[in-house]
Amino acid sequence: MASTQHENDRVVTVERVIPAPAEHIFQLLADPRRHPDFDGSGMLRGDVRGPDRLRDGAVFSMGMVQAGQSYRTTNHVVEFVENQVITWETVGLWRGRKVIGGQRWRYALEPNGPDSTVLRHSYVWGTARLALITVALPRFPTKMRRTMPQTLERIEHLVTNAEHEQA
Repeated sequence: MASTQHENDRVVTVERVIPAPAEHIFQLLADPRRHPDFDGSGMLRGDVRGPDRLRDGAVFSMGMVQAGQSYRTTNHVVEFVENQVITWETVGLWRGRKVIGGQRWRYALEPNGPDSTVLRHSYVWGTARLALITVALPRFPTKMRRTMPQTLERIEHLVTNAEHEQA
């Protein structure tokens, strides 16, 4: 299914109609160990620390790479409605204090008939600390606009292949 994109003030959003029920998609999104499997940016490296399944208030960390440099992010689930929406905020911590980050990754699921879902994926960068310097200047919104449709395509591939394997 084709994806569409739109952007407003400091938010990049892409959407795609996926031929799978919202519950199946949400199950994938709520498992942080699966995030590298559908990441279209190529930045996630795994080595997840935290719960096996995300929930409201959950904290997890992820190995990352950017411009050849490895690092870890700490992610806090800030919005969670089962089978409808999941959002986490990504931050860089130093001695327990947020020094960088604050971007949010949001997935909203809307049923589109009995076996289809509209999946909206948003990169909310206006919430980041020093957003113009740490996000806009290095052109992250442009990069995310390019790679987020790949993320949705991978999610579709993973959930539709899993459904065919179960059938």
